Amino acid sequence: MDIDGNKLKVMRDFKALSQKSLATMAGVSRTYISALENDKPVNADPAKLEAIAKALGVELARICTGPAEGEVVKSESTGKRFEMRNVGGRRRMEEI
Repeated sequence: MDIDGNKLKVMRDFKALSQKSLATMAGVSRTYISALENDKPVNADPAKLEAIAKALGVELARICTGPAEGEVVKSESTGKRFEMRNVGGRRRMEEI
């Protein structure tokens, strides 16, 4: 799963949040937010990405460039598996 760093930054700016504020709200580090926004290699953990999207008040798909529908990814922090699904016309990660 890939995050579109520019989309993330635009959403964060739109909500008038600093990287630090967003990180605190999502329970991640500021450097993690910075790495995502700058398209640097980072462990794109689905649980963390969901937390960031929730803190922004958007669906995860709004800040993602992938995965494709049906793709399964595993959270390295929790070990849980997630699948990208189209639910009610919206793309979202669902635990499987």
